[in-house]
Formats: sequence, C-alpha cells, structure tokens
Amino acid sequence: MNPGPETDLRRLFGPLDPGAEKIPPADRDADLRTILRGDAVRTPTPTASTRLTRRRALLGGAAAAAVLAGITPIVLDSSPAAYAATPPPLAYQQKPSTAAAPALERIAARTAARPDDSGQGRYRHISVVGWYLDSATRAGATRSAIVPRRTETWLAGDGSGRSVTTTQPPAFGSEDDRHWWSRLGDDDARTVRTWTSGEDVRTWTQPAPADPRRMARFLQVGHPVSNGPAGVLTAAADLCREQVLAPRQRAALLRTLATLPGLRAAGPVTDRSGRYGEAFVLDSSYSGLPTRYTLIVDATTGRFLGWEEMLTEDAGRLNVRIPAVTSYETLARSEYTRTAGR
Repeated sequence: MNPGPETDLRRLFGPLDPGAEKIPPADRDADLRTILRGDAVRTPTPTASTRLTRRRALLGGAAAAAVLAGITPIVLDSSPAAYAATPPPLAYQQKPSTAAAPALERIAARTAARPDDSGQGRYRHISVVGWYLDSATRAGATRSAIVPRRTETWLAGDGSGRSVTTTQPPAFGSEDDRHWWSRLGDDDARTVRTWTSGEDVRTWTQPAPADPRRMARFLQVGHPVSNGPAGVLTAAADLCREQVLAPRQRAALLRTLATLPGLRAAGPVTDRSGRYGEAFVLDSSYSGLPTRYTLIVDATTGRFLGWEEMLTEDAGRLNVRIPAVTSYETLARSEYTRTAGR
C-alpha cells in the first residue's frame, strides 16, 4: 500500500516489473523519494531508464471500462501541465472519525465462526487487479499514465510457483502526455514467469498464524515495527497478496489491525469493482506526503476486498490534483487450487 516498504512487494512481484532490469533499485527508490519530497530531480533524456513506478491508481466505473477496452478517455487538458486523470475518492457512508476496533472485532468474531472456505489443492491462487499511476520525470516536470494491470500468482508450499501479469493500454490526462510517454517504450502486454523452490520469492515461508498476538509478530517479517501503523497496513496487504487465509487466520489479522492507533471506521462502501464492504482509513505521512490509506473488508467473510492510497494535502512534484487517489488494488481471487494456470 505504501511506497516506503515497496521493497517487500518487489520481493514477490519485482521480477514481473518490465523495467526491473533497466533501472537499478536504488535509483528507482531515490527518484521516488525525491518526487514525493518535491526536491530537485535529475534531468536525463526521456528513455526507459528515467521511468518511475510511482503509485497505483484505479479508474472506476465507465473510465475503467474504457481503458480496459483500449478506448481513449476524454482529454482533460492538452497543455504540458495537464493533470493526470485520477479517479474520484471513494464515497464513504460515514465520516471516518469512529475508532475502527469495535467494527473490526465484530467482523473478526463473525469470520472466526465460519467454516473453512479457502479451497483445496497444492497452489495458492491469488489474483490482484490494480490500476496504477506510473510517472516519469524529465527536466523537472513529471508526466503520468494510468496503467491497468492484473497479476495472477500460483504459489506452492515449497516456494515454487508461476505468475502471469497482463497490462492493459494506459490512459493519459493529455495528448501531450501520451506522446511524451510513448517515447519511453511500451510495457510488455503479458509477462509470464516461473520459479523453482530454490528461487523462493516469498516474504513469509510459514503459514500465517490464527492467534492475534502471534499474527502481530508475524507481520513484522520484512516490515519493521518502526514503519508504524501505515507499515502494518502495508504488511497486511502484502500478506494477502502472498497467502490464502482461512477464516481463523483472517480473524486474527483483523484483530491485529483493530489495535492500530489512528485506524478509523468509515462505514459501508462499494469498492471499485462493485463489491460491498466496510471501509477503514488511516492518515499518515509515512510515505513522505500526507496520505490516506483505505482498507475495504467484506463484513460477512472477513476477506480483504481491496486497498488504496490517496494524497490529501500535497502532491509534491506529481501532476495530480488534491485529493488524488494514486493507488488502488482489488483482491479478485484468493483460494487454493490443484493446478497452476497458464
């Protein structure tokens, strides 16, 4: 959820990044932090090596359908200073000022009583659909594209696995951005990777515990306590990207999140794929800019439906209007299966 600990996510899905071999990780992280702070940036020629994956933003409703169909959305501004076409904020049912603990405890109790619904088979099949704000900078100016991407992963218990990432055509806030961006080169439309147990890419090699106290320690693997509450939310999302959680494990995760200071309930919400859930929000400057982190949970099953980030006060050098949703992912599928897909 948060670009600060993106190294954790890269451990799992980093090999799928089309620019991973072209851009040294240190350079990507340094440029990302620079953009967030609003400091001076490097001014190289616009090649693939200058491209940054900043954050990830979902296009909701008709806009998402247009992008996925490869239809060019409405041009907002043809000037070089055009803003990226980020989606509107989620429509919360209540002002997010109520402590999250009571609602999370109720959902956790309901979830823990459910029968196992995680499926059967050797592989953890996890599908994440995201809409991402990818940005690149040149001569002090930042240009952005909204990139829809789906990643399906099949992970075996021995650490071996397979992943398929499908990238849809990007959407732009202006034709000028589209032209400028095209000079960086296109991402691969479909990337497939397999790995053996000796190439284990997992953050957590053991199954998640079903005890809240153990879960709190479990989430610290690859996610230091010093990252604070926003880091715990990030760890929870990363865990859902990597493991299929049974009801008791989900309940333990929800009860761990219930202890986070600053986490608030925002009430019922419809997520960006049309599913109904309960929203929980946390405001933090952990990433370098004031950001609202939102987690959406199915109130009946305790499953994570999605998570997003929204800049609330300052965009740094990013060409977005505040408030700006800069990241959204939905957990489309999480189950055990007998075979790895193609």
